[in-house]
Amino acid sequence: MSSNKDLEAIFSAKNIDQDCNKIAELMQPIKRNIFELIDAGLYKQSIDLFMELMTVMSHHFIADEHWNYFDDLYAPDYECIDIFNRYSDLINQGKLPKEASQYLYDNMQKIAQLESVQDYGVPSVEQYIRKFEELAK
Repeated sequence: MSSNKDLEAIFSAKNIDQDCNKIAELMQPIKRNIFELIDAGLYKQSIDLFMELMTVMSHHFIADEHWNYFDDLYAPDYECIDIFNRYSDLINQGKLPKEASQYLYDNMQKIAQLESVQDYGVPSVEQYIRKFEELAK
């Protein structure tokens, strides 16, 4: 499991480059950890780590002005999209328990209130929320 200190180190200003590719690369172990938790059926823990990752990313997107380092591709957001797609696949397959799905949805609603989402659409949780609502129909 990761700690907030580990996540903060990933988003350190020294890791900012064009498209924030280095940050995305450093997110890989966290992403693998989330996938391992999902595969082990530890959905709440995986969701908590995913939300923590997006919260720290959101904070640094604003604090370190990440929008200055990319045009169309913000690589860390693509890593989060990849994680969300794993949950989406499980939902589509009927493998994500209803409680975990609701927990994920509720937490994404909280992330959607963050400044980086409201002002810049990063992380792309509004896209996830729309997809959840489509799946619920």
